[in-house]
Formats: sequence, structure tokens, C-alpha cells
Amino acid sequence: MTLCWYGAEDVSDAQVTAYGNRWVPQDKDEKPSESITEVRCLKDYKLCILARNQKVLDGSQTNIDLYRIAEWSSVQIRAIGERDFPRGKECEIDTLLLNRVEGSVSMLSTPGPAAATQACTFLMKPKTVVYKLEIGPPKF
Repeated sequence: MTLCWYGAEDVSDAQVTAYGNRWVPQDKDEKPSESITEVRCLKDYKLCILARNQKVLDGSQTNIDLYRIAEWSSVQIRAIGERDFPRGKECEIDTLLLNRVEGSVSMLSTPGPAAATQACTFLMKPKTVVYKLEIGPPKF
């Protein structure tokens, strides 16, 4: 995992960018996700942008997700994912954690307030899973 801090390595830097190619779950029952990933956090806008490109059938698919920064410190940047569901009706809540000490990026996915509803459990019941972003060449 490489973290690229714009300018001098300083907490006051207004932008942080991280790159990786694979999300590895800490839960062995979950499968890793191969995707070319860039995370860019903009302190002044209180926003992190997560862009992923992954192979789908004979092509590829790009997803861009927005995260609102809840904490920007010398230790970590913590940002909460935005969803289409109204506040309080989320099936899952995703949190990005950029650890400045380790130079790592993690995604924490937790059940949201509506996780037990039929709409949320229709395909699979939401559960808490931690994914770590690893560096390496894409495997597709």
C-alpha cells in the first residue's frame, strides 16, 4: 500500500491520495475484491472520493463513491460513506480509515439502522466486515 501525501508530509496538507489493487477482508468467509482503486481525500471540502475499476464479464466497471470526512488528525482520516437511503434507513454504513501511522487504508462495513428489515436482508443480511487495501498489480 502506498500513500501519497501532497506536499510535505504534514497533517496540515489539504489533500491525501492512496492507491491499491485489492481489497482483502479480515473475515475469511468473505472473498477479496480485485479492483484498481484510488482514494483521494480533500480536507477543505471535508470529502473523500473512492474510485474503483474492476473486471466484469468481458469488460470493466468503474464505481465512484463519496465519503464525508468525520475526522482529520495526525493519526488518521475517517470518512463516512454517502448512500441513496435517507438517514436512519441505511442497510449498511461504510467507513474509510486512512491510517497515517501505518500508511494503510481500510474499509469498515457495518450494519445500518435498517439492517434487519426485509428490504436489507433480501439478498444477504448485512454484517460487520473490515477490508484492507493492498498494493499490487491487477490480476485481470
